[in-house]
Amino acid sequence: MGKLAWASGSLGALWLVSGGPAFAMAPTVISSCPFIIMAAGYYATESELSATGDCISIKASNVTLVMYSTITGNNTGTAITIAKGATGAVVRGNSNYIQNFANGIVDNAGDAAIGSVTLSSNAGTALLLAGTDSRSTMVDVVTAT
Repeated sequence: MGKLAWASGSLGALWLVSGGPAFAMAPTVISSCPFIIMAAGYYATESELSATGDCISIKASNVTLVMYSTITGNNTGTAITIAKGATGAVVRGNSNYIQNFANGIVDNAGDAAIGSVTLSSNAGTALLLAGTDSRSTMVDVVTAT
């Protein structure tokens, strides 16, 4: 995981993440699957995650999920699902892998920013943009077979 550090100064205090953005609060750490995100905020994986079925479901708007580890499945379920109505989601992979799921990432909201993640050996769909607007933004998404 990137190193978290608390920094304070004349402009206030921030959590600094090496190699990543600064946040005004510590992340909610996701340490196991399944994990359902029901509130806006900053979430981060801290260590390798393994799932039987689904892993992370984003059901709230304005969620930032930063991956500091690989997420591995058992060839069923979906690694990350963004629910319809969960607008403004950001998924930053930090060049980590989502592997061995039926589906890698499914965006049902239609406006997520998804970047820097390798989707590997997912049996069904690596990345599905299923939202009605299909305004999802992909930056540096790599799909490997």
